[in-house]
Amino acid sequence: MRWIIDASAGIRITLNRGLSDQLSNIIKNNLINAPAIYVSETGNGLWKYVLYQNMSRDEANILHQRCLELVDNIIPAQVFRESAMNISTSYRITFYDALYLTLAQMQNCGIISFDRKLVSVAKILNIKTFEPNQEMS
Repeated sequence: MRWIIDASAGIRITLNRGLSDQLSNIIKNNLINAPAIYVSETGNGLWKYVLYQNMSRDEANILHQRCLELVDNIIPAQVFRESAMNISTSYRITFYDALYLTLAQMQNCGIISFDRKLVSVAKILNIKTFEPNQEMS
């Protein structure tokens, strides 16, 4: 099976905050994809740890590489940007989040996220979700 991973999940997993046995099995045993924005969003998230949480640049670079290693395929967003804009404006979520949801719809797969708003819209769109401390829905 395929899953889409978002930046919230990638960062939490690499920081060892939220990697349950079930999630670990999903990552190891399935194809994990992400839109190209994942690279920027995970980098930006780790940049915040450097600025505000006393993380070193070297550690941030190592963790960013680990975020990228979670993903089997980075998908360019040009092909589905229009659909993402439709979801973004229809459900009042960021365009970034809509890119993850649109890719999950296009690939008919689930999404791994720690972002409550993204997960709530995924459920409205009937996208399978994996959330921390819950069984798959």
